[in-house]
Amino acid sequence: MPVFNRSHIIEPEDPRQVQPPLSHAFDEVSCPGSRVSFKSKASSSLNSAKNVLLLAQLTEKQLIEEIRLENEHRLLKARNEVQMARMNFELLEQDEVCDPVRADVVNQSEKI
Repeated sequence: MPVFNRSHIIEPEDPRQVQPPLSHAFDEVSCPGSRVSFKSKASSSLNSAKNVLLLAQLTEKQLIEEIRLENEHRLLKARNEVQMARMNFELLEQDEVCDPVRADVVNQSEKI
């Protein structure tokens, strides 16, 4: 039976009617007192997570590049030390070959 209300008639709710889930209703409407809908908030959270991911990936790439440059510098330094040691050895070897007296002195000091 219809219920009368000032200017219009309110029909009783049909108990057989299925109510949509509460979350579905909130997806489409704004929160009271808020101008941002739940969809916008979810989208904002997604964008925020994406930005965090991109920042982490950028940081990772920068660290990889820094490590690569640091290792390259260390490798060049080590190669330079090897080259200097090789040149020093070759010079000393040439000195011994060119100066037999000195070579004898070195050999005698090694025997002592």
